[in-house]
Amino acid sequence: NCFISGLKDAKLGSKVVLFLEGGQMELSESTRFESNLKTILTKYEIPKDIIFIPIFKRTISGKIDQLDIIKDVSGEDRSNG
Repeated sequence: NCFISGLKDAKLGSKVVLFLEGGQMELSESTRFESNLKTILTKYEIPKDIIFIPIFKRTISGKIDQLDIIKDVSGEDRSNG
């Protein structure tokens, strides 16, 4: 499972980040994955960071709780928009 979101960035203002559920990738696997992303995404869609989360938090209905995950990772609170 995965999702993409924007996080605050001191230099860029905000940056695109890919959240992946599971463990870290081996270097060769990571390089191949990033190469594949570059073939299907535009330069502005390519994530600046990839954050691995062992197990995504879920809502009561079973959906990925993106807001809570982002809050945990960045300290940002997006519940008010």
